[in-house]
Amino acid sequence: MKRVQLSILLLLAISPGYAQLLSSDQIDFLDFVECYYPNDIGPLVIYQGINGKAIDTLENDSKRCYYKMAIQTSKEGWLQIENLLRIPDCDQNHVNEDIYQYKNSWVKSDAFLINLPEGGAYLFMEPNKASPYIRVEKFARGSVVEVKGVWAKVRITDENNQPIEGWLKRSDQCAFPFTTCNWIIED
Repeated sequence: MKRVQLSILLLLAISPGYAQLLSSDQIDFLDFVECYYPNDIGPLVIYQGINGKAIDTLENDSKRCYYKMAIQTSKEGWLQIENLLRIPDCDQNHVNEDIYQYKNSWVKSDAFLINLPEGGAYLFMEPNKASPYIRVEKFARGSVVEVKGVWAKVRITDENNQPIEGWLKRSDQCAFPFTTCNWIIED
């Protein structure tokens, strides 16, 4: 727990505006799978429902800001939003005025990412620790495929450029594009 707190303090020191992002100063939502939307692709489109009407298009034009999202559930290539914020030091963005304004809305899952830790992680075949697994030995970025509880099914590319899918336990998920979150949290 001290490592989590130390990492959070480090993030706050790096980005002073980030500390003011939320009135509660809450950064992580550990009861949810969290992921991020890269800043080098187009706008983020928010939908009313799966295959529903687009209700907002969020620009993605800053090289220093990312969208970070906590996920309620997933279905058929879509992710349901619990909360959405713009990080770091992007407190002037209207999304950060109310991080729950898109709660229960949906986004397509294909561009959302989770970083795996620098020291590697286990990709389980099913979302439980008793399931068979493979070990990923180094840092990787995984595309979010599906979520079940706090488990995230991700797709990575191995050293032979072949796709691999597996389930990441919560402690191996990092929703910050600028770090690998090498901290210890309890699963």
